[in-house]
Amino acid sequence: MSLSPGPRPFEGSKPRQARHRVIQTCLPCHRAKRKCNRKKPCSQCLRRHMTGSCVYEAVSEADLQRLQDDDAGLAAENAALRSRLRDLEAAVTDFRDQLRETKGALAREKQRQNNNGRNDEVSRPGATRDDRGGVYYGRTYYLGGPAAPDLLQRMLSLVPNEQMDMLFAYSGASNGLHPPDALTAYAFPTFPANYTVKDALDALHTMGRQAADSRLDAFYELVDPVHHYVPTPWLMQRYEQCWNAEAVPEAQEVALICSVLALGDLVSSNEQSWFLLAVSMQLLRISNMFATPTLDTIHTFCYIAVYLQHEGRISEYWPMLGLVIRLAQSLALHRDPSTISNLAPEESEIRRRLFWVVAAQETALSVMFGRPNGMGFFDCKLPKDIGDDELFGAADGQVAHAACNEISYHLYTWELGQITRTIMDGAFGDLNDMTHIKATESRIWTWFESLPAHFKFDPLAELHDDYSVESKKRYVQSVLLYIIVNHNILVLFRKPLLANANPAVRKPCFEAAFAVAAGWKILQDTFPKMARITFLHWFRAFHAALICLVSIRTDGPQSEFRGKALNAWNSCLRIFARIKDQNTSISACWRALSRLNVVMKKEMEATHHADNLDRSGSQPSRVVGG
Repeated sequence: MSLSPGPRPFEGSKPRQARHRVIQTCLPCHRAKRKCNRKKPCSQCLRRHMTGSCVYEAVSEADLQRLQDDDAGLAAENAALRSRLRDLEAAVTDFRDQLRETKGALAREKQRQNNNGRNDEVSRPGATRDDRGGVYYGRTYYLGGPAAPDLLQRMLSLVPNEQMDMLFAYSGASNGLHPPDALTAYAFPTFPANYTVKDALDALHTMGRQAADSRLDAFYELVDPVHHYVPTPWLMQRYEQCWNAEAVPEAQEVALICSVLALGDLVSSNEQSWFLLAVSMQLLRISNMFATPTLDTIHTFCYIAVYLQHEGRISEYWPMLGLVIRLAQSLALHRDPSTISNLAPEESEIRRRLFWVVAAQETALSVMFGRPNGMGFFDCKLPKDIGDDELFGAADGQVAHAACNEISYHLYTWELGQITRTIMDGAFGDLNDMTHIKATESRIWTWFESLPAHFKFDPLAELHDDYSVESKKRYVQSVLLYIIVNHNILVLFRKPLLANANPAVRKPCFEAAFAVAAGWKILQDTFPKMARITFLHWFRAFHAALICLVSIRTDGPQSEFRGKALNAWNSCLRIFARIKDQNTSISACWRALSRLNVVMKKEMEATHHADNLDRSGSQPSRVVGG
């Protein structure tokens, strides 16, 4: 095979020294050849009884004469090799110089874009990557995208030199933007491979029945009202089995109990949730959950998700949710139980509830962080609005139907999730199609008005101290539904608001942001413990705060929205300052809002100063004298 005499120099590189005529030579025997004769060995190789595999290389004429001399030996071959190495080193030097110049040009181009606050724009091949390959592209389905000027881009342009926290807050987790901490590199510590169910039960017995009961009580008081994923009789049966010394329960059943106790411990003063959840994960690993998943497996993962969002570990939960979706599909949870024969009535309802729990979590992440929809086809119907006692007592008919039960709030959130998916499907539609947008808004408010009175939050109503525990739970649930509804309205109108500042969308979008901020304030000030474990409502508040900032910057001092926007902005800023230590995502939101607050104050001061100058210039001057 003929080889070229050497690499061609780049334009602008140093001129190479003149070389002698180059021909092809067989390296084993140093016989000169004018053409490649790869398939047929040369006669010299045959006479020397060599392998017959001739390798040809470009050799200068002077080196060839030195090698073909009868007295040529090892020294001559070394001299020829050194000559060839010098040529190769010269070519490598040229390549290195060219690479250094290219890297320098890329660095200068990137620095120029950073100084101009235009990291997302790519106007020439010198840029390192475009927006579509960026850190946050594709993860801001509603907060970004090619259809309209992006809210994230607007916020980044206000703080061009300190964009990391804004990206961190939008992504919901580190996503490689921050170096991992050695102490928090993994969500849960690992156990030895021989850690068994018996070891987990020993850990529970070491904790003690009294301590475990207190954690379970805390779970039912603070967590279960907003995360009722497992029917109480189902859960209590497995809880009692963990204390039964006569029989060892299944690993996945113990994993479920450990995850429940971990969430109960999460809202207590002595938090050791990470250990209990680590035990739960270990039990899932050894239970062969991929080959033989159970309903308890999916229940456990759903509770682990609550812990991960509490810790701000959305990047870790997102791939785990993909695993949960596939496990749920392997159990045929996406198919309605009516298509499966020989299922007990209570198991059918549990399967429906469990599927919609997974679907709701995926919808929430898709809305807020732009994660793609992974559910695919499903025909599972919504579960019935019946309580746990009625569900397990339906066979004998001894329990009467209750108008409001443990599943009612979740059923309403699942119905709202169906509307949210409709918004997701039309996210990149025509921004000027106000008929479709208004029809979706009307559908949302019609659904909200159809709710029972105790689930319909009234911002003007006050919570009295003499309310029962059950009434307080309903109050919290009504606030959460109010926040989700208004955040959907905000999402619906945000893109046309940022695209063309359409007056028809300003009022509903701004008022929705004010409502989200007001609901979050009530939740954080009145029920701080329950607010900690509500699913990602801190990000809805962060989103609302940014829309409030848009209102402050675009509307003048005389605008009807200016005062409400300032109050909502300051309220969100105050609450984020109070809870910023809960997790790194909330801390990033707090830092991003703090930097934007500095920019906003400077702009307001400049505007106020300009207005004063205009007023002073328009007034007639007074003449002082006799």
